[in-house]
Amino acid sequence: MEFGLFCGGYIPASMSATDPNAEHTRLMSEADLCVVSQLSPLDLDGILPSALASECVVTVEEAPGEAGFGAEVAARLAEAGFRGRFARIAAAASPIPAAKSLEDVVLPTAESIKRELERLAVEKGALTARG
Repeated sequence: MEFGLFCGGYIPASMSATDPNAEHTRLMSEADLCVVSQLSPLDLDGILPSALASECVVTVEEAPGEAGFGAEVAARLAEAGFRGRFARIAAAASPIPAAKSLEDVVLPTAESIKRELERLAVEKGALTARG
């Protein structure tokens, strides 16, 4: 499997980005979406099989990426022996605004998640870059 996509509470956008019936099926057919319901205690037994079967683990979270969900998952996977590629998709490094119009600028969206997965796949050579 190419991608293990782990979302920490950001389920709708992650599900939309990995919808196998959408236009981007050639990428998403190689993605395994895992919803991690809690950070502590982290269910390593639940996520490790998917992570170890993936070439690239990607975490998605609503909070800024620094010292958050993705960082903890990365650390725990490294301790468990994961040696593949790792990427984090997170909110911009700023306070999360209360206004919905500003949230849309700061938080990851289904489109930004899809773009990042496509970028990672192109970087790896799994997809040809689109012009």
